[in-house]
Amino acid sequence: MKNYLENNNPIDALHFFPLMLFHYKQKELEPYSSEFSLNPEIYGYEFKTGKQSHWSLTSQKLTYIMCLNIANKFSELRSPMNKIGGFQMITSLNTGIELQDLYNYTQQEIEQKYDIPKMNTDKINEYKRLVGLYK
Repeated sequence: MKNYLENNNPIDALHFFPLMLFHYKQKELEPYSSEFSLNPEIYGYEFKTGKQSHWSLTSQKLTYIMCLNIANKFSELRSPMNKIGGFQMITSLNTGIELQDLYNYTQQEIEQKYDIPKMNTDKINEYKRLVGLYK
């Protein structure tokens, strides 16, 4: 997996997250709940009291925290190579980042090249002036 993450591949961005399970029974949420959330005990999942997403799978000696640590390690390996894509692309263009830079640079390189918080503030103030909130 590390070799795959470090080599150039056609995927713009990868993010890793552990399985999120919420063990609660509320009638209004039942239609939207996964089978694992509705019946975790059937699948061997146990929950720590008070921590809805902190499950353990004792048969495999696996916990949510262990999976979170693994996901964070993969994210740290991949993060420097992630590019801006999807809906972030539109937001970035509206902020004033050049399209060619979005194609050529990683997200970290974009953040180093551009003062994004200032650009966002400038765009918000420009909008406020346009709608008459600022003179």
